[in-house]
Amino acid sequence: QFKTGIVVEEKEIEAPIPADSPYYSYVPPALGGTAREIKLSLALAESYKAIFTEVVRLAVDYLRQGEKIFICVKTKAQQEQVRDRIMALYPCHIELISAQNDLSLTADEPNDIMVLITTLSHVEGYSVADRRIAINPVIFSDQPARDQRDARLNDPGQIYPSITLITVHGGILSYIAARYEKTKNVSKAVKGFAKDIGVEDTKEILRQIE
Repeated sequence: QFKTGIVVEEKEIEAPIPADSPYYSYVPPALGGTAREIKLSLALAESYKAIFTEVVRLAVDYLRQGEKIFICVKTKAQQEQVRDRIMALYPCHIELISAQNDLSLTADEPNDIMVLITTLSHVEGYSVADRRIAINPVIFSDQPARDQRDARLNDPGQIYPSITLITVHGGILSYIAARYEKTKNVSKAVKGFAKDIGVEDTKEILRQIE
């Protein structure tokens, strides 16, 4: 990793699960719910729903403060979902980074792009050094990919003396994320989580979060 001298503030925010969410009927008491056994796919879907709601809320809050935002998600479908939800609340110039749209943004070339949204497939070879806020849903990936993602802001050309990297988690994914931070290994984190809640087969969990 290259030392840039930029101050990096890392924040973790837990997305609230609404009281009327069906999430609580999908998870057992050990996870704050009422189910006798976990309904994994449904619980994960509600967890992701809460996370993306919080990502959009945070993005709009920062946009209203005049900040430009960088967001990294897993898939193209998620890129489009986040873009559309932000646009519905705060219409502005949003770009999706892809192999066909590879942008490098610096202070030397002013632009009106308020939100850049990429995926982990496109976290190399460009700079977004004209903004200082990153808001990312929790993504379970290898550390080098996450380092590359964060380096888009933590760049020698960064115009700000400090940047803020925000990770949003929630529901089941909060429990897995806590274990992942200790092990830095997705499989180990999921196995530990599954053992805690009495689930033997971890393949379905890994399939949905990787």
